[in-house]
Amino acid sequence: MLPDEAGEAVGARAVLASAPEPAATLFGDESPWPTDEPVFSAEARERGEAVATASRPLPPTEAEIEKSPLPPLDELVQRIPAEVRETLEELFRVKFTNVQRVPAKHLKP
Repeated sequence: MLPDEAGEAVGARAVLASAPEPAATLFGDESPWPTDEPVFSAEARERGEAVATASRPLPPTEAEIEKSPLPPLDELVQRIPAEVRETLEELFRVKFTNVQRVPAKHLKP
């Protein structure tokens, strides 16, 4: 029988030895995980895989946003689902009073 101190030390080594090493490769090969979409797409094309690109419209610039007219309050309120409007009214007695722009720098990314 081993002393308690020896058993704890052996147990600690056994746990450390059995811990798996972190996987730093893609599917067991030496190439790293792709982190950049253009790089991933280029590598897929090199392998002969078909790569579909999704075209996304560019977001409007702040200057374009500030020049556009604000929609009417009633139109914005109608965009909120009826159930949500009812819940807001029930819980908070919400009353929509005006429409205003919020600068992009005040919004979370």
